[in-house]
Amino acid sequence: MRASTGSAARFATPCSTPPQEGPAVAVPQVGSMFAVFFTATPVRDYATALSSDAKRFAQFFRACLEGGVYFRQAPTRRPS
Repeated sequence: MRASTGSAARFATPCSTPPQEGPAVAVPQVGSMFAVFFTATPVRDYATALSSDAKRFAQFFRACLEGGVYFRQAPTRRPS
């Protein structure tokens, strides 16, 4: 499946200003790998990763699945 020109341009062009509404999100990446953390703090280690909002990530993950996007599970798995 190929992305349309409009969506390809949207993802290829960096945002000039961050969104003003919605939850704070940190998206650290190494090469082509990335993770999504719902936190206003930059995620640089395991301790800051654990401080992210796990409940919000669960909502995000379920919404991805319902929309047909198969995203990886929580970047940090906490014991139940």
